[in-house]
Amino acid sequence: MPDTRLQQILNFFERRAVLILWILTIAMSGALIGLGFYKYANFQYASLDLAIYSQVIWNTSLGRLFEMSIHPQSYLGDHFELYILPLSVLYKIWSDPRTLIIIQVIIINAAVFPFFFLARNLFKKPAIKFPSALALLVAYTFLLNPQVINAALFEFHIIVFFILPLA
Repeated sequence: MPDTRLQQILNFFERRAVLILWILTIAMSGALIGLGFYKYANFQYASLDLAIYSQVIWNTSLGRLFEMSIHPQSYLGDHFELYILPLSVLYKIWSDPRTLIIIQVIIINAAVFPFFFLARNLFKKPAIKFPSALALLVAYTFLLNPQVINAALFEFHIIVFFILPLA
């Protein structure tokens, strides 16, 4: 009898894996964005990274390409990060450091989808009965990794943008 119940649960996850993936990713994104906003509202971003990126992106959005007041040289003298250009377009919509928090969380969490589809394709073998359910587990093992959560909540860095294409 318990084996039948387990079969039903696994069948449910197998049939609705993509929907569950979307729901859990949106929920995790909301939680991480909420925590990021909490940190921002309570002055818990201790490094200057969020402030530096926000200022450089804001200046770039106003036509002052890669300018910052923290160092006299162009930001490109510190880091050659051309991702700032498309981010500056988003600052035209909402020029606020919280925009960067949202973007960072979304980019990191979006990597769950390639992990899921790759794992599902790898698990599609006759010996594996529930490949989508197992792929869901693999995808969320990535997303619930403390290092990934730390990357989403620690300041802002362009380097996390490479998680998605590498996935």
